[in-house]
Amino acid sequence: MSIWYAIPSAKRPDEWSTLPLWRQRGYRVAVFRDEGADPHPAADLNIFGQYEGYPKAVNQLCLEILQREPETEWIVTGGDDIAPDPRVPRDAIAEKCLEHFGGTFGVMQPTGDQYMIQGGKTATERVCESPWMGVDFIKRVNGGRGPYPEEYFHFFCDEHFHCVAEKLGVLWHRPDLIHYHHHWGREGKPRPEYLHPARLDWGKAQVLFNERKAAGFPGHEPLEAA
Repeated sequence: MSIWYAIPSAKRPDEWSTLPLWRQRGYRVAVFRDEGADPHPAADLNIFGQYEGYPKAVNQLCLEILQREPETEWIVTGGDDIAPDPRVPRDAIAEKCLEHFGGTFGVMQPTGDQYMIQGGKTATERVCESPWMGVDFIKRVNGGRGPYPEEYFHFFCDEHFHCVAEKLGVLWHRPDLIHYHHHWGREGKPRPEYLHPARLDWGKAQVLFNERKAAGFPGHEPLEAA
C-alpha cells in the first residue's frame, strides 16, 4: 500500500529532522520546493515552482502523486516539523481509516499531541494540522479542485479544512495517535525567517475565514461519487 506524506518546505535539507522519520516508518515523501532550491534527499518526489501558499502547494502535490500513483489511497500532510506516530504502523492506521469511513472519503486527524491548548482543546482538535486525507475526499471536495481552499496563503486554511470535513460528517479525531509537532515556539527557537510573510497575512486570512464560515464555506461542496 502506498501512503504519502506531502508537504511544502523552505528549509535547507540539513535543517530537516522529521522527513527521514516518515521514510523510516514506510511512508513515501513528497516535497514542494522553491524554484532553484536544493532537493531533499529523503524525498521520493521533489516538485519545484513558485510558492503561492500552503493550500496551492499541497493541492499540487496531491495531484502529482495521484497522477504518478493512481492506486494511492491516503495522503498525509502537515509540516516539516511534524513527526509520524512512532508506535502504530502506517498500514494499521490506513486499515482502520478504511473501516471507519467505509472507503476513502474521509479525513482522520491524530489528536494525541497535547499542545497549544485553547478553550480546553489542543491544536489538533481545533484544526487539521496533520490530517490523513482519503483519495476520494481529495478528488471530490471543493468541487474537485483539491483538498485545500486556495484563497488562503497559510493561516486559517487548516481551520477551514477542519470545519469543512466536520460539516460533511467525515472528520475523525484519534486521540490514540500522535503526530508530534516540533514547533519552533515549543522548542524555544526564534520564528523562522520564511514564516514572516505568512504572519503578515494573518489579519487578512482571519477576515476571509470568518466570512467563509458565516456563509457556510461556499464552494466546499463535493462532486458526486463516481
